[in-house]
Amino acid sequence: MSGTNGCPFATVGEPLDDTGHAMTPDDFRILEKSAPSIRSPVDLRLGVSDDERVSLLEAFLDELTRRIEGVSYRKEETPAGSPPVIKLPRGIYFMAVPTGGKLAPFLEILAMISEEKPTDGATDSHEKLLRGLSAPCPVRLHIAGQCPHCPASVSLWSRLAAHSPLLRLTVVDVDLFTEIAQSDRVRAVPTLVFDENLRWTGSIRPQDVLPVLADQDPVHLDVSALQGFIKEGDAALLARMMSRRGKLFPAIVDLLTHPKWPERLGAMVVMETLAEENPGLAVDVVEPLVASFGKLDSQAK
Repeated sequence: MSGTNGCPFATVGEPLDDTGHAMTPDDFRILEKSAPSIRSPVDLRLGVSDDERVSLLEAFLDELTRRIEGVSYRKEETPAGSPPVIKLPRGIYFMAVPTGGKLAPFLEILAMISEEKPTDGATDSHEKLLRGLSAPCPVRLHIAGQCPHCPASVSLWSRLAAHSPLLRLTVVDVDLFTEIAQSDRVRAVPTLVFDENLRWTGSIRPQDVLPVLADQDPVHLDVSALQGFIKEGDAALLARMMSRRGKLFPAIVDLLTHPKWPERLGAMVVMETLAEENPGLAVDVVEPLVASFGKLDSQAK
C-alpha cells in the first residue's frame, strides 16, 4: 500500500559515530526559537540497555534538557540487546536522534504535549476515523534525516497518536536503526508499518490507513503489543477491550506465564481489572493456564 513515492535510502554499514547526529549551530537556533512554545513541564524517558547507540540518544537529551527549561528525562533499564528509545508521553516513541531535519517535528511534539489541549490539530474527519479503532495499534514510522517528506509525516502521525490512546507511534531512523528497517522490509521513506504485512509509503494519508487498522482483530495482538500498553499504564484499557468483545486475548495467557515476574505482574493487573468488570469472562483464563502449567518453570508456577 502506498501514496506518492517515498525517498529511497541506502543500507548503512559504517561504524557507529556522531556524524549526522551531533547538534549543529542551526539546531541550537531552532532550540532557542522553540523553547517558549513549551509552556509546561514535559517528562521524557530513555530506554537504556547495552546497545552502544544509547550514548547518541543520551547526548541529545542532555543537550535538550540543558537548553530548554521544563524538559527533563530519566533512564529506564530495558532487556539486554534492546534498541534504545526516547519515550514521550501519549504513546509516542523515537528510535532516532532528533537532530537536523528531525528536530523541528520533535520539538513540535513537545510543544503539543505541553499545551492544555495537546490533541488540537486532528481534523473532524481524523477524529471520526480514530474513534473507529477498537484495539491497540502500534505502528512504526520509518524516516531518514535527508528525506524532505519525513518531517510532515512525523508531525501528522504524532498528532494522531496523541489524540488516541489506541494508536502508538514509534519513529525509526533507518540510518541509525538499520536492522529494524531491514526487518520491516523498508525500501523508501517515509514508510508506516503495522504488523508484518501492512505498510504505506510516501504520502501516508490517515484516510487510507486508519480504516485498515480499525478492521484488525485484537485477538491476534502479540505479547509485545500487550506489554507496551501495560507498561504505559493502560492495563484497564486492555481489560475493557476484552470485556467489550467478550473474548480473552490469547497473548494475555502468555504474559501470565511469562518467565519474568514484572511481565506476569502486569498481566495480573489486567486480569484483576477484568474480574471486577466481567467476572464471567475472567474465569475463562483458568483452562489455558492449567493446560500450560506443566510447561512452566518453578518460578512462574
